[in-house]
Amino acid sequence: MQIATLEILEEAQFPPIQVRALAKVFEAIENTWRSDLVTVPVLDARLAELKGELKSEILECRSELKADIHSFRGELKADIHSLRSELKADIHSLRDEFKADIHLLRDEFKSDVHALGGEFKSEIGDLKAGIQAAKSEMSRWILLAIMGQATVYLGMMYFLLTHVR
Repeated sequence: MQIATLEILEEAQFPPIQVRALAKVFEAIENTWRSDLVTVPVLDARLAELKGELKSEILECRSELKADIHSFRGELKADIHSLRSELKADIHSLRDEFKADIHLLRDEFKSDVHALGGEFKSEIGDLKAGIQAAKSEMSRWILLAIMGQATVYLGMMYFLLTHVR
């Protein structure tokens, strides 16, 4: 406490014990007030402290994030490897199924073609027999037509020879 404050209290005719007690109270209040008072150096110190804490927390978060990324990368690689092997297995099984289906279809197609070939051969045989029957029928009709025409010519010749003379 300042001497001027003590003098003011003594001039006001306070007893010295009270003056000292009041001085102690004012001094305690001033100390409390000074500790709460924020000055530029105190603020700079607090900011530097906060900056240091913030940097350490950022570094800690960065290292945790790197660890998490590294862990995630490992998990992701394992998942991709697992997925790749599953896909390869699925592709191989699909290829085997596809080959089996192709062989089955090829066999069915061959049997269908063979059956159609047999039907086609029998149809061709029937068609050839029909053509042969038509041919012999046509030959007979042509022969009959030629014989009929020859008979008509002979009859006309006979008529002309017998009557024209």
